[in-house]
Amino acid sequence: MYTRNQIKKAGKIFKAKENSSKDELDIAINSLTYWRSIHGQILEEFEEKILSLAIEVDKNAIIAKRLKRTPSIVRKLRRLNHIQLNSM
Repeated sequence: MYTRNQIKKAGKIFKAKENSSKDELDIAINSLTYWRSIHGQILEEFEEKILSLAIEVDKNAIIAKRLKRTPSIVRKLRRLNHIQLNSM
C-alpha cells in the first residue's frame, strides 16, 4: 500500500515536529500504521516457525515477541537523527 519512499518520508515528517501540516502528519500516521501492521504480520509468521522448531527441542519453550509502539517509534526517530523509519 505504501512504498519504501513514502515510509521514509513519514519518518522525516515525524522528525520535523512542528514544521509539518495536519495533512502531512495524517499521511505520516497512516504510513506508520501500515508499516507497523506489516511488521506485525511478519512477527506472527516468524513466531509460528520458531515455536515449532523450539518445541522439538523443549516442549515447554516460550517464545515472546513485541511490536514497538507508535510513540516509541516517533521518540526514537527524533532522538537518533541517523535512523530512518523504513530501516528501523
